[in-house]
Amino acid sequence: MAKPKFLYDNRLSDATPVASSTAAGDYNVLNLRDWRPYTWWKPSAMPATVRVDCGLQRSADYAILSGVFDAVQVVGSNNNWATEEMLASSNLLAASEAFGDVTWERINCTVASNVERAPDGTVTADRVDRTAAGNHYLQQTYTTANHAGRLFTFSVSLKAGSLNGTIALRISDGSATVIATSVVSLTSEWTRFSVSGRFGITPVANVVVFIDPSDDSGAAGDSFFVWGAQLVVGSKALPYQKAPDASSKLMLLPFEAPHMLSLPGEQGSCASTPDSAAISVTGDIDLRIKVALVDWTPPVVRYLISKAVTSGQYGYDWSMDTGGKLLFRNFPDGVNATSAISTVAVGAADGSAKWLRVTRNVTTGNVDFYTSDDGIAWSALGTTVATAAGGQFNGTDSLAIGAQHSGNAPLSGAIYYAELRNGIAGTVVASFDANDGAIGATSFASSVTGETWTVNGEAKIEAGSYRYYGLRCTDAAAPSLAIAAIGEALEAPVYFEGSFSPIDREVHGQTNRNEAGHALGRIVEFESWKSPILLKNVSWSWARDTFLPAWRAHLRGSPFGFCWDSELHPEDGRLVDGGNKLAIPHRAGALCDVQIDVEGVAP
Repeated sequence: MAKPKFLYDNRLSDATPVASSTAAGDYNVLNLRDWRPYTWWKPSAMPATVRVDCGLQRSADYAILSGVFDAVQVVGSNNNWATEEMLASSNLLAASEAFGDVTWERINCTVASNVERAPDGTVTADRVDRTAAGNHYLQQTYTTANHAGRLFTFSVSLKAGSLNGTIALRISDGSATVIATSVVSLTSEWTRFSVSGRFGITPVANVVVFIDPSDDSGAAGDSFFVWGAQLVVGSKALPYQKAPDASSKLMLLPFEAPHMLSLPGEQGSCASTPDSAAISVTGDIDLRIKVALVDWTPPVVRYLISKAVTSGQYGYDWSMDTGGKLLFRNFPDGVNATSAISTVAVGAADGSAKWLRVTRNVTTGNVDFYTSDDGIAWSALGTTVATAAGGQFNGTDSLAIGAQHSGNAPLSGAIYYAELRNGIAGTVVASFDANDGAIGATSFASSVTGETWTVNGEAKIEAGSYRYYGLRCTDAAAPSLAIAAIGEALEAPVYFEGSFSPIDREVHGQTNRNEAGHALGRIVEFESWKSPILLKNVSWSWARDTFLPAWRAHLRGSPFGFCWDSELHPEDGRLVDGGNKLAIPHRAGALCDVQIDVEGVAP
């Protein structure tokens, strides 16, 4: 269960004017603060992306869209759109209710279309019939190369037929490497099932979803019923949306950006893992890191990765010098360094993220530096640097990222991922992925190599932030968006008590009558929802310092999103008007109530 959330536009409205990536003459997308009736964004070419520059990196965790549209993605970037990350999406699958469509691959099975009443009351559910003994399943591929480090959730409604046993829902990459599996049991009633999984930092292209009966020993004719497949970016199964469906709708898309190790540049702030045989690489070595630096030409040397803090136990370290060049040192005897510095600077924009790599061949002593925008395609950074042949000392120091293990020479910025390989393009023997740690975690295990990482000092695992945000529509026809917003939710400090009514509604329409006044029929225009939002026993400091500024800046003058429980009831999220009155009556002590009356369209 989640606490109530107010979803107002505190990213686009504070940013520079929105720019569209489509042809001149397109309308600008609107943010909630500037909303006016009868204006919209309607691009002249597809696909279309609306982009905004926030001026500096900012966090966000939801998007609101209202209008006529089908497929939409929320994207973020820190390098002026050289690369981008998908943060949230509508349904990414095609033919989500037509499992006989060519987009679904059917192995040893056929589909009988529209033969069963679906959960929404329409006769649109399909029956899947086994055609031969052995493995049989359905699969669909979502084509993408933009899924590294991202969470995806696959959901579908299933109902038992004559098939015995369970069904496995799976998510994999394009090489059939399974990311997540959930084995479910069907009943005679429709049940919505889901599975979530996160891709690694450099996955094979594409996301593939499977509906795979576990029992492969049955006979031809075994069956089950299926309806409403959905794949979205994120950790939660959102309310189902048919695809394709270019209809008028309101959509609230929550998201969590990929995690990062936030580094304030203060002494002692880093992440580290204890010494082990695996990380004491003495031969050819390959180090890689995805990092965003506040200053890519720091005033003093700052360490990216280090296993060298105790004299006599030095192994190797990698740093950024004051000119923006990369410096790698290995210590053959644990004391004396052999150094190599890149022949050119990285040249990244301050605040932006970049992949960096260094390799060293111990036979030749050659050191090579690289950069990348995706961690897959690498470009040489300058030329090969020749040093004396020889390996790294097998020392006992811990391996640290963001500073030396002692905390000296700390970075200011963020690290998303770092890895150590034994051999050039060899086996990964240590892997730091900030996504392995929960927000605020101080210790966690690597999902790839198993070592434990400790977050030290003022470093923190946080959700990533972006300077650039965008909304991409991939509809076949141009959408018409009346409202689009990206922001960070304001979460109330308390849960609702019994007075809140989330699904009450009032019908707006007119009744047709004959001359005698008898009802002949009724035209329903829409259903509205009204309710007081009463937050009891909150602190006066939260009411004065947090809620009142948000009310003045965003809630009183424009519509906003509201979710009373985004965890258990995301389908109840809606766009509301906050009315004209805010009441904050005093309670005993340093407490008060906060109350506003809201009105919107019932979902």
